[in-house]
Amino acid sequence: MTNEYHRLIAQGMTLKDLLRGEHCHQVNNHMVRILSGHPDAGNTSDRGLLDRAQANLDTQFDAVGITERMDESVALIGSALGWPPKFSVPRINVDPQPRGFVLDDDTRAEVVRYNALDIELYERVVRQYFPEGPTPSGRRSRDRAGFGWRRRTSSSASADHA
Repeated sequence: MTNEYHRLIAQGMTLKDLLRGEHCHQVNNHMVRILSGHPDAGNTSDRGLLDRAQANLDTQFDAVGITERMDESVALIGSALGWPPKFSVPRINVDPQPRGFVLDDDTRAEVVRYNALDIELYERVVRQYFPEGPTPSGRRSRDRAGFGWRRRTSSSASADHA
């Protein structure tokens, strides 16, 4: 079985064409859709979904992490769960000679337009849980308290199972 867009891409459709055509909901505010529980497969720019996604992060998730802070995110989760300290996530399958990929300005603008809610959610998460901002190395100060981890109280845990 091939991807539903394989034929169009083989015929020369670019990423910019795909986004401008608004045919591909899979790349339209994907994290906001998932975190808000949005079931619709159509495109969306509904800011209410962004607010619901943020509220769900605040009330339904014990940990929030971002790829750029992978080591820190894993360390926070591990510490809270009582795992042995292993604060480094192995990097495997890494290209020894990374190749840069540069989007032209028009394509980049389409990516931003089509994913404006996801970008805003990401920026909220960084501000709320990682106020020092994302870092390529995933390293920051040793003070980890309160970043990306919200301990559930017994009342919030019991409310989750109600």
